[in-house]
Amino acid sequence: MHIIENPVVPFTTPIFEGFKHDSKVNIHGDSFGGHHAHFCIEFFAGADIALHIAFRFGHDHHVWINSMVGGCWHAEERHHNPIHHGEHFHLKIKNKHHHFEIKVNGHEFKFPHRISPHFINAMGIKGDIHVHKIHFEDFHHHNGGGIGAYPTGYPTGYPTQYPMPVAAPPPIGYGAPPPVVVIEEGHHHHHGLMHDLFHGHHHHHHHH
Repeated sequence: MHIIENPVVPFTTPIFEGFKHDSKVNIHGDSFGGHHAHFCIEFFAGADIALHIAFRFGHDHHVWINSMVGGCWHAEERHHNPIHHGEHFHLKIKNKHHHFEIKVNGHEFKFPHRISPHFINAMGIKGDIHVHKIHFEDFHHHNGGGIGAYPTGYPTGYPTQYPMPVAAPPPIGYGAPPPVVVIEEGHHHHHGLMHDLFHGHHHHHHHH
């Protein structure tokens, strides 16, 4: 279980070892910005977008859900947006075996897996939104390591407005990838991503 509190939007955080079956992401936030407001939550698989959820307000008061592969958007699915701008919301995204179950303040949407969630390696949030808390349930223990680490020098040319993860997590700017650890007799120890962020990534300590 990992919690990220009050991240600065837009932001992106790495996800290690995919979005497993029955894992869940809970996002608590408030939308702002009036009738032209919109915000977006996306789960990336390298340069592809496995799950794109866009909330729009005002004239186009809908939730648009889509995926993008090889730079091309697939067929989008449109739902009524149950959130009013300025309103607090609780968004739950759960991986059911064949689809994502997306719940917003009690309203439920389903979106079929178009890209295997096993390949998901980052999440991003952008737009007119204050995020209070993101809660990862049943994810690999490295998740949440992106706190306060905002990549710079990321590739351009993507249709999104925030740092886009590259093919292998963690994205550029997050420090060195965690060392590969061989588990021997059920115990292992290493400092991982947060240690890299605060102490540089030139001196890993291994204890076997």
